[in-house]
Amino acid sequence: MKYLLISIALLLACSKAEDTRYCWSKEYGYECCPDNADVSDTYEDDDGNTWGIVDGVQCGIREGRCWSMAGGYKCCPDKTKRYSYDQDGEWGLLSDGSVCGIRHSQRKWYDRELVKETKEEWNDFKVKWEEEKIDFQRISVFPGDNETELNFAWYSKTNDTLPVICWGKDSIDNCKEYEGIVDMEYKVKDKSSGREVKYYSNKVTVKDIQHDSTYYYKRKLNGEFEQKVIQFNTHNTNNYKFVFVGDPQIGGSTGRYSPVNYYKEKLSDSEGIRNDAFNWIKTISSAFAKTNQEPSLILSAGDQADETDVAKRYNEEMQYSALLLPEQMQQIPMAAALGNHDYAFDTFRRHFHVPNPLENPIYYNSKTGYLSGYNYFFKYNNALVVVLETNHLHCIDFKRVITNGIQKYPNTDWRIAMFHHDIYGNGITHAQSNSDIATIRPCLTKLLHHYKFDVVINGHDHVYTASKFVTYDPNANNNGDYDVNEVSDVNEEPNGTLFITANCSTGSKLYEYYEKEQMTWKYVHKDYQKYASSSFGVLDFYYEDNKVSLNVTTYDSDTHSVIDGPYKIIKKKKCWSEPNYRCCHSESTEVVETDSDGQWGVENGDWCGIVTDEKQKEDNNIDVNIEKFISDKDVYIDYDDSKCWSKKLGYDCCRQKMIDVALTDKDGKWGIEDNKYCGIVEEKEDTNNKKNNKCWSEPLGYPCCNNKDIKTSYTDKDGDWGYENGNWCGIIKVL
Repeated sequence: MKYLLISIALLLACSKAEDTRYCWSKEYGYECCPDNADVSDTYEDDDGNTWGIVDGVQCGIREGRCWSMAGGYKCCPDKTKRYSYDQDGEWGLLSDGSVCGIRHSQRKWYDRELVKETKEEWNDFKVKWEEEKIDFQRISVFPGDNETELNFAWYSKTNDTLPVICWGKDSIDNCKEYEGIVDMEYKVKDKSSGREVKYYSNKVTVKDIQHDSTYYYKRKLNGEFEQKVIQFNTHNTNNYKFVFVGDPQIGGSTGRYSPVNYYKEKLSDSEGIRNDAFNWIKTISSAFAKTNQEPSLILSAGDQADETDVAKRYNEEMQYSALLLPEQMQQIPMAAALGNHDYAFDTFRRHFHVPNPLENPIYYNSKTGYLSGYNYFFKYNNALVVVLETNHLHCIDFKRVITNGIQKYPNTDWRIAMFHHDIYGNGITHAQSNSDIATIRPCLTKLLHHYKFDVVINGHDHVYTASKFVTYDPNANNNGDYDVNEVSDVNEEPNGTLFITANCSTGSKLYEYYEKEQMTWKYVHKDYQKYASSSFGVLDFYYEDNKVSLNVTTYDSDTHSVIDGPYKIIKKKKCWSEPNYRCCHSESTEVVETDSDGQWGVENGDWCGIVTDEKQKEDNNIDVNIEKFISDKDVYIDYDDSKCWSKKLGYDCCRQKMIDVALTDKDGKWGIEDNKYCGIVEEKEDTNNKKNNKCWSEPLGYPCCNNKDIKTSYTDKDGDWGYENGNWCGIIKVL
């Protein structure tokens, strides 16, 4: 192209103040055209960039850069219809059938390079990131068994000394040393040198922590105490707050098109992780600010990291380094669920020290044995929190960890569950998938209803959804049917469980939800999506008028504007001695004193009320007998042995409905039950709809394509998809 040799000073005079926004044309030596300027002429160069003329001076149209050139694609002519879309924007088709990028289309990820308000801070962080990104020895803080304990974990490069946390209330000089354990060797190949670096997982538990106190701690790393001393504050036990977040998915921005590279190339692994690391810091800082720097706990609903390629362990570790980078992460416990992007590696178990893990779960790995540490529970003040691992769908395991928690802590006022997959979400990407609906929902709807869980926190779909109060339908025949009750601003003794699907807390991937006219399901109360943003939620627990209350509110991370809520849930308290004293956890606690209020015992050095009312005991404990509640019909397949294909090979067929595939060979798919191989009986796909040309995509909220010659744009487990009249459509294949 030909550039006009005119002084840029003339153009600068048109602008009253310096604009710090990204200006692509500076790369060519020209300013961008001022906003609202009278552009007398525009034209496009050979690279697909749009230029204008203002008062005879050439300038770049601010949104005129062809973003798709980063992937080698031209931009579409004006008024080109959308053919498809992804996180970067919308795509069209040129006359020759090739793909082109549509200018000004909506990005569906949070590119920090475009945020003017944090530009200086962001530029400083870019420098810091290069120094910080390969620190894989960051400390993680997890809740312990109860509010008087904390579980710490970190990597070290040596294993010749036991890990130690030195913990003190008044002065670090008089701190108490808590020793832990060193786990097995773990190797990570350094990306720059190519050599393998050995790491060891260290785990320590600190006990006897008191509320409303200030503590100080430091750790012994690689045999020496660090100079850095960390302050840790505990808060009120009667009025306290949890912060909850959906998928941090750090690294999800990798491969995106961004002006940080002048749209010349996609974001590298390090650049994508850097973008999400900064957004994560801003989300955590915003959550602390909104809760007056006093949240007691963070709940993360899974997919802490994005990497799923087992050959890229280094990337996974860099993503966990970013997760643990915010200073606040050393000052608050975070409980996390295992997401589908987390379980390709064992990084989760090495970085986190979970409380009360389910021992010997059904899922078994032939190399490492039973994988414990993903289903767990803990008590925090008057709340029982149960975290489930829903990548491996075993209802018996879910039942075991839930009942383990209730048996140990039967008298909590609140029961909160968290797991990754959103069984009552409304995202287009996952919420209506067969695996979630057919397997997880039937089991967990029944369990969570029966055991009277109040709130469930999920992630997975990268869009915010609040459900109505969901109850189990006893006439559902174990197919996952449910009933709902409406949600109000104030809900006293509500019937059912409130499911919150939290959005992506870094904005690395932001998806769409089903519109009302697309839905055939009745459980959705509220949806929300805002592109180029992130969010967090707050669970606010408190006592009021001799009752217990919980407010559930979700906020925009940048503005603190309320996205949804608050939903107030009010209940009668289960424990007669609250709020001044907790009820005793153990039924065998000795009676130390009796007064007009009741019988008193002592646990953890503090008074506790002993529950003596048999009806109250029954209400608090419910039923923890597996055989009485989960029947063979719930968990096992009832089929005729004549249909068992593996019988002729000398093996029974698997009885579990939700069994993992351990082996696939020419005969079929195999699972493992009772340490023996079993044949997996698969239901044959019903092809009647396709044979009869019925529209298979309608139940999913999409019409079928009218053009019988339409090209396939996307294929998933449901079928082939095309794009027609500005919308996705299912392609019918006539057999």
